[in-house]
Amino acid sequence: MPEGPQVARHARMQGERLIGRRLHADSPNGRSDDVAVLVDGLELVGIEAVGKHLLYDFGDERWLHVHLGRFGKFVAGDMPLREPQGVLRFRLFTDEVWYELRGAIAVEMYDAEARERLMGRIGPNPLDPDADPLAAYAKLAASRAPIGTLMMDQSVIGGIGNIYRSEVLFLNRVHPRTPSHLVPKKTWLAMWRDLERVMADGAKIGKIVTTWPKDREHPKGAVRAGERFYVYHRTGLPCRHCGALIVTATLANRSVFWCADDQIEIRADERDVLKRLGAKTSVAKGPERSRATATKAPTKPPARKAAARASAASRISKRAPLGR
Repeated sequence: MPEGPQVARHARMQGERLIGRRLHADSPNGRSDDVAVLVDGLELVGIEAVGKHLLYDFGDERWLHVHLGRFGKFVAGDMPLREPQGVLRFRLFTDEVWYELRGAIAVEMYDAEARERLMGRIGPNPLDPDADPLAAYAKLAASRAPIGTLMMDQSVIGGIGNIYRSEVLFLNRVHPRTPSHLVPKKTWLAMWRDLERVMADGAKIGKIVTTWPKDREHPKGAVRAGERFYVYHRTGLPCRHCGALIVTATLANRSVFWCADDQIEIRADERDVLKRLGAKTSVAKGPERSRATATKAPTKPPARKAAARASAASRISKRAPLGR
């Protein structure tokens, strides 16, 4: 699934060849004929990446909105146009270059009101130097939902996808099922700095790499395919930091990955604050057993609840981030 940095890279690279040009558009499979008619012949003023969304600005409060979804993909080439291949939903082209779009879940025209609604529902984006991480933290601090769930919520943080979720949680030694309100502000700000770094790198080089060279088997030269991540899609493999096995579970309808030893699991005496947890967990050959099906802890008096929350927050904040 394309994540924020890939979308930002599309905006930058397409902008270099399309901004200031009069565009032509068509929809070979007919699904977006109505949009192609409106775009054809317009001059492109700018392209903006908003989280995982692209907005093509044609002036006069007219924007083409594209959302790639999980399977959307652009293919580019130099003119002339080639014969349509596969299910080709939309195509933009000039006298020099063409861009084919397949698999997108949205190709539509926006007016100023629609654009404003989109901007209002996307959370702060780590790729935006003016974004406020405390705006995201305020939502985390007010929620008992797992941190791994809220990190996938685009209204909380814009542009984050499954890979960045797993990797940044690992780098900061936070278990994905940790209730969001138990994550200390200091830890969240460290996570934000990691998101800024790895997402900026992704936008620059066109692929996601989260590992530091010292943690790879081959620290010099180009990053090899199997050494790009710490935990993502590494179920059952040893942790690059401590050697424990990598674990996976389903959270927010996507697989999330973590280290069985480096990342904090919630203790039984903290279960009373986890009313919204119900992840179906699978552990690949390791000493850690899933607690996702554990019986619900009895309700505790407010004082004991507060003590459990303080204990959890303390344990999170005292563990040094990895990879620094």
